[in-house]
Amino acid sequence: SSSSSAGASSSSAPPPAEVARYVAAAPGGHAPDAGAVQLVQTLLYVHGALPGRLRRQLWAQLLQLPHNAPALGRLEALGLHSICQDLCRRYRKHSARSMQRLGRILSALAHWSPQWAQAPYLPSLVFPFLKVFREDRLEAFEAAASILLNWFQPWVAVLPGPPTAVLAHMDGMLLSA
Repeated sequence: SSSSSAGASSSSAPPPAEVARYVAAAPGGHAPDAGAVQLVQTLLYVHGALPGRLRRQLWAQLLQLPHNAPALGRLEALGLHSICQDLCRRYRKHSARSMQRLGRILSALAHWSPQWAQAPYLPSLVFPFLKVFREDRLEAFEAAASILLNWFQPWVAVLPGPPTAVLAHMDGMLLSA
């Protein structure tokens, strides 16, 4: 039965060229339509992950990133935030280039939200966005800001500490498993 479901799954996967055309045609800043969501669900179901070459575009579309370069430019013009001064020392295993990119995004986020600047774990939350969005600091910043604003907003009440209610809930789930 698993072989028949695997065969059915692979036959329902959209061809890579169709995926690329769909993502390329999507206008920036608009809500993802049901087709985009269905496409991502299919890719995740069939492949277990989003294809590397499309991952950035799919995330940008699903998160409805506004691509507001002037706003990021204004935040970057405020300079390096104090939370970024010792990134290379704290994260010695990462390249200086990665830490420079992380510092720019962290600085912009800290200027955008002084509350999040207090979170000692902010670099750990933001670093994966550098990996997904690579050289596109605008999309990396906007994706991180979108997640902080839309999913982590309740955490602001307990900053600079960790989200204790979330951790307690996770602890309870793990204990009951």
